[in-house]
Amino acid sequence: MSRKEKKSGKRRFRIKLRLGRKIMLVILLGLLLYTYCMIRYTGFVSELIAEKKCTTTAQATVRTIAEFVDGDQLRECCETGKTDAYYDNLAQILKRAKYNSGVTYLYLIYPYDGGFVYLMEAEDMEEQRNPNFTKTDQRCTAKFGDVYEYEALSEDDDLMQDVRNKTYSDKIICPGHAEGDHSLSAWAPVIDSKGDLVVMVKADYESLRIEEEEFVYTFLFLFIVLFGIVVFMIVIFLFTRGVVSKPMKRLTQEIAAYQGEAIREKNVRLETGDEIEVVYDNFYELTYKLQKYIEDIARMTSENERISAELNIAAQIQESVLPAVFPAFPDKEEIDIYALMHPAKEVGGDFYDFFLVDEDHLAVVVADVSGKGIPAALFMMISKSFIKNQVLEGKHVDEVFCEVNNQLCENNNENFFVTAWLGILDLKSGTLEYVNAGHNPPAILRKNGSVEWIRMQPGLVLAAMEDVPYFANEIQLERGDRLLLYTDGVTEATNEQEEMYGEERMERLLADSSGRTVTETVMQLREDIREFVGEAQQYDDITILEMAYRER
Repeated sequence: MSRKEKKSGKRRFRIKLRLGRKIMLVILLGLLLYTYCMIRYTGFVSELIAEKKCTTTAQATVRTIAEFVDGDQLRECCETGKTDAYYDNLAQILKRAKYNSGVTYLYLIYPYDGGFVYLMEAEDMEEQRNPNFTKTDQRCTAKFGDVYEYEALSEDDDLMQDVRNKTYSDKIICPGHAEGDHSLSAWAPVIDSKGDLVVMVKADYESLRIEEEEFVYTFLFLFIVLFGIVVFMIVIFLFTRGVVSKPMKRLTQEIAAYQGEAIREKNVRLETGDEIEVVYDNFYELTYKLQKYIEDIARMTSENERISAELNIAAQIQESVLPAVFPAFPDKEEIDIYALMHPAKEVGGDFYDFFLVDEDHLAVVVADVSGKGIPAALFMMISKSFIKNQVLEGKHVDEVFCEVNNQLCENNNENFFVTAWLGILDLKSGTLEYVNAGHNPPAILRKNGSVEWIRMQPGLVLAAMEDVPYFANEIQLERGDRLLLYTDGVTEATNEQEEMYGEERMERLLADSSGRTVTETVMQLREDIREFVGEAQQYDDITILEMAYRER
């Protein structure tokens, strides 16, 4: 069986064993343990009660008979060794006393050191009532004058001590018979008129009789205990059913009936005054909040889907406005150019552009708009259009940025700004005129393999304030040189150790890229950045443009 099936089986078992049954099972196990303890305790207590009762009865019987017997008349029988009418009458009295008291043996003896002499033993009254009665105990056949020797029992020491003191037994006397025998004895002295001891009246309870008494008390006590347990179980069952099972069943049904389609009103008010009512109220409050949450999630999901669709359209529009056909100028052998823009989000604020101003001049521009998302993308498209329009009007590069800066400052309520680098290359002479508005310095990979940075004091970013002057510079490119433009998303790309990619790493890669095409160089740089960043999140747009000034 698989782990999933085992878990499913356990879950089904938990569902079948309801809360009320669990409570009843725990109570039942507790009551069984309690019953077991009570049975053990009942046996112990019943034994003590039975022994106490038998002892009390035996002592009361022998004392009563001892007070009733005439010691002088009985001494005459002992001295002559003959029975008379008084003896016979006394025998009947002992027989009835034995029957009424329930003792096993009742007899008169005269003890001496080493043994005792039987004077009289009460017989069972069943002998007279039933001719077929058969004695099973051979000790009941003792006759007047029979002599018995002591068997070195502990009882004998107690008896002889009371004989010497002419007193009766005042405690439970248990003869040392076989192991497990619960017999006990009691005696009382018969004194004549001279104060001498005549005989001892003795009564014995054998183990069978004691066990019968124990059984009666045990049965009675257990009956009371079990009856109380049954009553207790019924009360607990009714209480659990009314206070726990029914409310929990109703709560379970309400939870099972809820499918999440809609918010439902409470059909029944569950008033138990305890935790179940709190759970019941919290459940309905939870279902209400859950339903509202589901509706909010559905609304947000729908909104996100709409926004995602709009972002996809915006990304497509953004892609469409950036040059994406390569080779860009197949009829211009002296120019090879390749560029890419990878936004951090669906749409970005970076842009690049390249176009022929006329047959002998090529304009390249790379810019970075502050912010991300659709607003930045819109501002990017406006900035790109302004720059291209001003360049195509034939203005000098510094004039282009001055005019574009003023145009972007108008109605810039979101306070966007743009870092940009613009260069116009004379395809005949190789002269590159450029202007920098707060942008990263481009790099030139010379024909001989050296890397040169075009560094200058950059002007203020575009759209920061109106009427800002910008200053043009120029540099000479030789046939075979290459110009690399980029945004700060390249050099500031950060890995998981929060290390930045940097200009030095990019310079080493450019120095090793001699002999490669502009497409290969740009793609190699993009892949190197991706490997450097690893699993770290991309926070800024990445834009790279490389132009090669080649031989015709």
